[in-house]
Amino acid sequence: MQGHALFAHDKAKRGLLYGKLGELNRPSFKALLQEFAAVEGVNLAGLWPVVDPTPQGLNLYQIRNHIVHGRLLPHAAADALIAARDYLRWTLERCILAVLQWDLEKSRVSPIYLSRATYNWGTESQLLKKILEANGRLPSNPASPGVPP
Repeated sequence: MQGHALFAHDKAKRGLLYGKLGELNRPSFKALLQEFAAVEGVNLAGLWPVVDPTPQGLNLYQIRNHIVHGRLLPHAAADALIAARDYLRWTLERCILAVLQWDLEKSRVSPIYLSRATYNWGTESQLLKKILEANGRLPSNPASPGVPP
């Protein structure tokens, strides 16, 4: 790395990069979640996608990245964030039910039960993305889903 043009004259940058090398051996959160869902038989149908790309809006992981990387969210995004929180809770509940081998249809997070939910994740996701773009807090075309801009 010392010979690379980006790092040749900046020991601090090289140090930051060396500090991240251990993370390259870990599977991604997306891969781990997908494997868990497949092995445990978690039904994620109808829920706000956690890591899968959403063509019109943001997935839950992108929202998480936006928050934990210190970007302020406008007050206008509050309703969409409340909806995202509920969808995240429902996703977790479905994961727990799958591990316990509980019949999803006998729960309050079944697709039929949640079809009566007051929000539509697609609409809320699009709304949140538009609010963030309008406030200059999200590029109008994020380069990679799940990766902070």
